[in-house]
Amino acid sequence: MYENHVIFQVGDQCYSINSLKVKTIEGAVRTEPLPGAPSTILGIGELRGEFHPICSLHKKFGLPVPEGKPVQYLFVETADGMIGVVTDAVRENAMIDTSELNSVPVIVRNDNTGYVSGIVRHKGELITMMDPDKILTRDEITVIKSCMNTLRQEQEKKEAELKALQEQAEKEKASE
Repeated sequence: MYENHVIFQVGDQCYSINSLKVKTIEGAVRTEPLPGAPSTILGIGELRGEFHPICSLHKKFGLPVPEGKPVQYLFVETADGMIGVVTDAVRENAMIDTSELNSVPVIVRNDNTGYVSGIVRHKGELITMMDPDKILTRDEITVIKSCMNTLRQEQEKKEAELKALQEQAEKEKASE
């Protein structure tokens, strides 16, 4: 059985995500810090008016983060909403024979590698296939949701304060 996958590179390794889960690929995304977020989260990025957590796959995989190199962002749909993942480069969109899929060796299977759904050879290269629903751990998702709620509450409070100041200014102007 063949599936269409987006193949991308992080460090020296190639990975793939089923293209049905990839919503867009972006060359640049403005990212704002998300205080209190896990270290794998660079912050939140805006995509078409909505904010999504941005995950550094370098940090997730324990790799050095390259400085000054261009990156590409994959925005992928997960069971918990869309996330952006930072990659070094998107290599191709390819049909992958999933009947050739090898399971993850027991020795590397743990809570931190749950995102690996298998390994397949494509054009002579090993490709690590990723399950986007498992890129972030349950603990990371819980912390991110809490941080996003805190940020949202702070924003709502600022908006309410601004509205109150505007109403006060209008009342003062009307009473003159």
